[in-house]
Amino acid sequence: MNRVEDSPEIRVFGGKWAAGLGVALLLGLAAVTASAIYDKAHLSSLETVTEPTAVGDKAFVAPASRELGITVLTWNGRPLRLADVNNVTAFDIGMLKAGMDDTHSFFIYTGPATGGGSVYYLKASDGEYLKVVR
Repeated sequence: MNRVEDSPEIRVFGGKWAAGLGVALLLGLAAVTASAIYDKAHLSSLETVTEPTAVGDKAFVAPASRELGITVLTWNGRPLRLADVNNVTAFDIGMLKAGMDDTHSFFIYTGPATGGGSVYYLKASDGEYLKVVR
């Protein structure tokens, strides 16, 4: 007995649509793979993290002398002079980077209450800063 299911002329319903969908999925997977390879190769230029505060800074300034007015560092060719012999206590998250000294060794910070004047801070230890003026 000849059954309809055994006939080679019977076509699968939606076969072209299924084949097209399979090709589209393979092309999409190839595009995602190519993008991942590109991202991995260019990771340093694609993802950069900068910390605008003093959190994580471990370059501590320790001047040889604690005399008022002594030049501790220079910044943009101008000296930063010690304004207070005692360290100022402040949260690292509240101190914002203003720049780096001329040797590119230490960050210079502005505090929350500086008011845009010529008062700056240098990190002496975690949570402690030297107050300096231009």
